[in-house]
Amino acid sequence: CNCRCEAGPLRPDPKHRRRKRGMFVPDGLLEELCQRLDKEGAGDWRRKLMQKEYGRLHLAVMAEPYLTRILQGEKTLESRLSRNRIPPYGRLDVGDVVLMKKTGGDIVALFEAAAVEYIVLGQQMELGQLQARYNRRLCCDEAFWKVKQDSRYATLIEIDHLQRIQPLRFAKEGRQTWLVLQSTGE
Repeated sequence: CNCRCEAGPLRPDPKHRRRKRGMFVPDGLLEELCQRLDKEGAGDWRRKLMQKEYGRLHLAVMAEPYLTRILQGEKTLESRLSRNRIPPYGRLDVGDVVLMKKTGGDIVALFEAAAVEYIVLGQQMELGQLQARYNRRLCCDEAFWKVKQDSRYATLIEIDHLQRIQPLRFAKEGRQTWLVLQSTGE
């Protein structure tokens, strides 16, 4: 088997690391994803990835219980709130593919962004309004909203075509919870 899973986690190729503001795709990542998609019978996803029928490829680090809520279909909207304009704010478009990596663990699923909304909190709406309007689909508890009370930027992502995969090891450096791995044409 040419599978790299036996050789250890996929790692970013250092020479591609800083090509464009931190965007990189580790050697073999798409091939590994496609092998797992084949095992799941997800030929549409495989074709989409291999023919690059998407805008950008992203990696989202997902904490529990939110990851499980997405995988169970309870949470249909993902949010990223921050004090600063950091990815995915301004970097995610409809049709982009998001790989879901468990905090401290493996990539376990992927989805397509069906809709994306960027909100400047305090100008377009207040955090409380965002919570009231979207929390049913976000499935966030009060502790989440308390931690995020100083956020100024929000990215809301509608989850579509969710696909679980067999866990794929991925070594990520740093504390970022969102990485733009690839843009169109790379």
